Amino acid sequence: MNMRGLIGSTLLNADKLEPKVRYEKTITDVTRREFEDGVKAIVHFDDGTSAVLNATRGAVLSLNYGFESDNWLGRAIIVRQGDTTYGGKATKCIVFEVIGNSRLEAKATTTVRRIGEGK
Repeated sequence: MNMRGLIGSTLLNADKLEPKVRYEKTITDVTRREFEDGVKAIVHFDDGTSAVLNATRGAVLSLNYGFESDNWLGRAIIVRQGDTTYGGKATKCIVFEVIGNSRLEAKATTTVRRIGEGK
C-alpha cells in the first residue's frame, strides 16, 4: 500500500515556507486527489513534498509548459511564499515561478511586425 499522504503531511502550505526564501524544486509527478470540495491536481516534487494545483499555480505551469502535465515532469521551478487576498483578507500563499526555457521567454524573443512592414 502506498502510504503517501497517510503518514504525516507532505502537502505544502504557505506556513511551511520561510518568507523571502526561494526553493528550487523539480516536478516528479502530477496526481489527482479527492478533497471534501472535489478532486484537485497535486504536483509532487523531488524532495518528497507536494502542493495543490490551484488556478494561479496551474496557469503558471500550463502557460509555460503546456496543458499536458507530462510536459511538466522534470521541470525545475521556484516555490516560494507570497501574499494574496482571500475572502477580502490578506493571507500568505504558495507561488510557483518558472526557471528559464519557458514558452513566455520564447514569445518574448519573437520579432513582431505589422502587416506590410519589411521582412
